[in-house]
Amino acid sequence: MDINQGKKLIHAKTIITTRLILRRSENCDLVNLFKNYCGDLDCSRYLMRGRHTSMQQTQIFLETWCSSAWHLKGKSFAWVIAEKNSNEAIGAFTLMQENPSLEFHFGIAQRYWGRGLLVEAGTAVIDWLTTQHKGRAIATICDEENLRSSRVLEKLGFVRDEQQQKYVVMPECGPEPRRCHLYQRTI
Repeated sequence: MDINQGKKLIHAKTIITTRLILRRSENCDLVNLFKNYCGDLDCSRYLMRGRHTSMQQTQIFLETWCSSAWHLKGKSFAWVIAEKNSNEAIGAFTLMQENPSLEFHFGIAQRYWGRGLLVEAGTAVIDWLTTQHKGRAIATICDEENLRSSRVLEKLGFVRDEQQQKYVVMPECGPEPRRCHLYQRTI
């Protein structure tokens, strides 16, 4: 057994890349994150949470995942993805810390798709995770029709492990469980 496998991560920290800041939520994030990402149907199509229909849902997400959880060592949390130049909230990057595995999920505003920003954010998160727990596995699932996210995961060095039949419900795709792929890599 890997000696790092049972360890929990330390609490979150801000990560700065060339074009992005992955950070704790700020007071100015609610409207932008709802408008740019959480409330957008296309951005929420392949998410288990579904599209937020009110800013109150986004506020609860921010308070729970992107603010309070930052103070709790070893707990799951999320970074707000902000554009570096404007500090505008454009997406989120969630890290689930379930012993012994790590899992992450990500998304970004549609107007930023195709620019390599999620690969940039993912690379920075993986680099940070490597300093915390080298040798630990990290995984995520991806709907089989979500080709954009599949490409991001492959660019980040994830390998598609297996196909899950009727694995999870994606509310914006209907009430039936969807076929998803499991992606994994070692950090």
